[in-house]
Amino acid sequence: MERQKITYIKSLLIKFRLSSHIFHAMKTAFTTLFFLPFLFLRAQDNFEKVQWACEVTACSQQYEVENYSSKMALGAPDVFQTRPRASSYCYLFGFREKEDDRAEGEVFLTVKFCNPQKANRVLVAENFTPGSITGIYLLDAAGKETRVYESAPKPYSGPKRLLQVEFPYTNYEVHGVKITGEPRAMETWSGIDGIGIADSPTKIYFPIKVENLGPAINSELPELGPRISPGGRTLYYSVEGHPSAEGRDVKDDDQDIWYSELNADGEWSPGKTMGKPWNNKGYNWVVAIMPDGNTAILSNHYDANGDNDGSGVSRSYRTANGWSMPQSISITNLENKANNADYFLSNDGKVLLMAIEGPKKVGNHDLYVSFQTSENTFSEPLNMGKTLNTKKYEYAPFLAADGKTLYFSSDGHGGFGNNDIFVTRRLDDSWTNWTTPENLGAEINSDGFDSDFSIAAKGDYAYLVKYDDSYGSSDVIRIPLDKSHQPDPIVLISGRVLNKKTNAPLMAGISYEDLGTGQEIGKASSEPQNGSYKIVLPYGKHYGFMAQADGFYAVTENIDLSSVSAYQEITRDLYLAPIEVGEVVRLNNVFFESGKSELLPASFPELDRVVKLLKDNPGITIELAGHTDNVGADEANQILSDQRANSVRTYLTQQGTAEKRITAKGYGETVPVATNDTDEGRQLNRRVEFKIVEK
Repeated sequence: MERQKITYIKSLLIKFRLSSHIFHAMKTAFTTLFFLPFLFLRAQDNFEKVQWACEVTACSQQYEVENYSSKMALGAPDVFQTRPRASSYCYLFGFREKEDDRAEGEVFLTVKFCNPQKANRVLVAENFTPGSITGIYLLDAAGKETRVYESAPKPYSGPKRLLQVEFPYTNYEVHGVKITGEPRAMETWSGIDGIGIADSPTKIYFPIKVENLGPAINSELPELGPRISPGGRTLYYSVEGHPSAEGRDVKDDDQDIWYSELNADGEWSPGKTMGKPWNNKGYNWVVAIMPDGNTAILSNHYDANGDNDGSGVSRSYRTANGWSMPQSISITNLENKANNADYFLSNDGKVLLMAIEGPKKVGNHDLYVSFQTSENTFSEPLNMGKTLNTKKYEYAPFLAADGKTLYFSSDGHGGFGNNDIFVTRRLDDSWTNWTTPENLGAEINSDGFDSDFSIAAKGDYAYLVKYDDSYGSSDVIRIPLDKSHQPDPIVLISGRVLNKKTNAPLMAGISYEDLGTGQEIGKASSEPQNGSYKIVLPYGKHYGFMAQADGFYAVTENIDLSSVSAYQEITRDLYLAPIEVGEVVRLNNVFFESGKSELLPASFPELDRVVKLLKDNPGITIELAGHTDNVGADEANQILSDQRANSVRTYLTQQGTAEKRITAKGYGETVPVATNDTDEGRQLNRRVEFKIVEK
């Protein structure tokens, strides 16, 4: 039984507790945008306005001395995630399961601040059954108490809140805060996750907006497993037991893949089933969508008829006739003792993450990684280490577009419920060295089972499933993701692949490489009908990228992302030049030192492709042409252009090409292709290109 089925069973339990008719009434009563029933600090710059307690000086009652101790009330609350902690609950007030564990009378907690200051506000983060606080007192240097808050204990309407108490500015420095509570007012233990003081004229928090994606996507049936495309325009998700599923008899364990697209007005289109070949009897869901939008990774294996052929993961391509039959991906020496598994493929297609119970496990269910060895084969799984894996269960790995930031679900790192979603960042290329996982906080996680997290390449919104306040037993929602939890920024490059001679769209493979090393780091493909493509490039490198198709030579592009540090979307059309006599091809990725003719190493990948062209087509002869802008003396430009053309010719002949097949000539500034009045135009005029003379 796959993990999606387990999730559905949990959703059924909730669904039977509150009938779907009630959920339907809630749907019509509220808009698709609603606020969480509590207010919490969100903006990172607001943290600096609050000083959080650093030491517990007295505590009358606590649940236990480790994970649920009074010390959990120190520092910034976990919902703000300024630092990770083992547990987000500090249980202080109330009673345990046994009647004789109930505390009599008031209980109290006293904390101190490492940097005493004047203040006009106290903040108390109540993150579990709030409402039992009866009093808040300020403590001066001598320990004198001044009460600033008094209330009769009563349950609060929401599951958590940030209690802010404002009072006149103190004329003394506040050294500590004492909180009292009445346990008999509550029916369970209450939690405090942070106590702070502030010197601020206004409240320093605002509501967190949660967006239910609405009736176009969500229904009275369970919607599960959302996967947003890297471009953020297409959402794939699974629907449990829909009657329109391929005209077959629907059972409770049928789960099909659906999709919805975001239109220009920001509205989601009505969901549609993906149909065959993706959907069949049993459980179907999308593991990952590649940035090009034309390659999908799906759960399970498929036989020749499209039926379920066992657990695992498969790959499907968009073709001119629709999506291809999914092809099984092989993982060397894969062993999984569990009856469920999760997978995720990185945006570059080279790293496969999984959650399985493997032979070298840390706990019950661990995170592993495999690396691509051929098109549909990956290496033996490697356990990702004890920083991520615990003695309990880790599920649902999701690697962001930066290739470093990992989100996953776990019940072994502490948190709000059965399983919470955490974020961690890769520190090196070993894939076993990670930062300490951070809980994504109460905005994302609940007291139930939280999993199936997804973000687009931009990383600003989290898409996930919630079981509360939903149309049915579970809905797809999205929540703004705090900047501290977002991945490193990337560049999303999109455009079309076109025939350079006719401008007609082409279906082609896309590849991109690190120009510093010449190593290919990813592949994509263009859409068969209109030639559109997308690729994602992380910052920190100088990249070359190109389209490839039989009978054509790629006109390469390059982009330097070594120093840029903000998310961008860039449009670049890619051109393929037909290999025929008279065709001129610009070599965009040939580089020289300014004013010199020596080739830089970043030129070698581009020139090696010219070598391959000549080797694969022994009848071809070419003329290399060097060109400059009009800056400087005409004679100097002529000499430089001639030297650069000959430098390229020398490299090609040194790689084994016969000298008689290549001529070289410099044209100086005499053949411009753009104006020389702008930097952009002059850059276009500085170029090396070749023309096919014979074929």
